[in-house]
Amino acid sequence: MKRGILKTLTLSMLLLVPTVAQADLISAWVAAKGAQISGTGGVFENLDKGLGGGVEAGLEVLGMEVMLEGFMLGSDQYMFTGNFGFDVGFDLGVRISAGAYIGAIAFVMPEPKSSGISIPSDVRTQLGGGNAMAGDAIADGIEAGFNDSFGSQASELEKYAVGAQARLRLQLDYAIVPFVYIGAEGSVGYHLMFSGSDATALAKDKALDEALADVTPAVPDDVKSELKRAVGAETPDSSDLNGTNYNFGMYLKLEF
Repeated sequence: MKRGILKTLTLSMLLLVPTVAQADLISAWVAAKGAQISGTGGVFENLDKGLGGGVEAGLEVLGMEVMLEGFMLGSDQYMFTGNFGFDVGFDLGVRISAGAYIGAIAFVMPEPKSSGISIPSDVRTQLGGGNAMAGDAIADGIEAGFNDSFGSQASELEKYAVGAQARLRLQLDYAIVPFVYIGAEGSVGYHLMFSGSDATALAKDKALDEALADVTPAVPDDVKSELKRAVGAETPDSSDLNGTNYNFGMYLKLEF
């Protein structure tokens, strides 16, 4: 009796599982995508608002996935991700899949007009202790020292941002013809990112400290702080380097 019940349960499970879960040994896909991408942190806050277009390509072997994405987000704004992880899928007429991934994220942004140091006239006067000529001499030396050594490199560096992220993704899609699916997706991620702007701000901070260390009489701390604020010189706060990101959109996928 018990053996009969066990056989019946086993057979039922074998018949039900293929209709619910999907576990291909190997599959590959490419997809055209449209998505609304947003997040916290300086890089995401500077992105153009609106829908971005992109592509995705991926390979799944024995349940593990490698997936690459590329998006054009606005005028000369691009985002790229590389992801490794897995998903769990169900086919209920509409395919539903939920995945977890770790990987890299990178941005290419427009080159800024100038990433050098340009000291405002009011700060120049403060550098000279109220003496405009003395302040101009100090300011000109700081500007020349940084801009000649790092100006062009800083402008090029500020185009890029790179980091690591962990993300969760949910997809729903439907086969319109064999191998072709139309679907919708949403993902949320946690990222740790360092941008070229962060590197430039740090370089300015160090350069100003070195330049002002040789000034006699010593520049007051409040004037130093005002100078750094005016030219965007700072040591990046670790709390500003991490954040969350969101991605909602639709796709057309060719999958084998």
